[in-house]
Amino acid sequence: LSSPASDGAAAASEEPLSTMSDFSTMAISETTREEVLNSFSNVPWDDFVRAKGFLSEQEVNLLKKTEESGLEYVLGDQAEAAELVYVLQKILNMITSDVSAQQYALTRIEDILSGTD
Repeated sequence: LSSPASDGAAAASEEPLSTMSDFSTMAISETTREEVLNSFSNVPWDDFVRAKGFLSEQEVNLLKKTEESGLEYVLGDQAEAAELVYVLQKILNMITSDVSAQQYALTRIEDILSGTD
């Protein structure tokens, strides 16, 4: 005899499997590094400052400076480099509803780790 608890556990364990199989059949388009970096200006950075308070104006200005001056320039200043890493982590933790912002943060973190500019 099986108890109701074990039947419930079996049903619960079956659900993620079907979800996973559905996910594996979905087509996922790849976005190139260049596309992500070119879409920087399309991310509503100012909205994240004003309406949602996720980022400060100073943090957005640092992101803009990184795009204008280059990553290598910002990383040359230890304080700015540390702040940039903090801001990129903050984007990943706080701005979960904007895929472009997430892709930008991940791309820049990858650039920092790989030494790409």
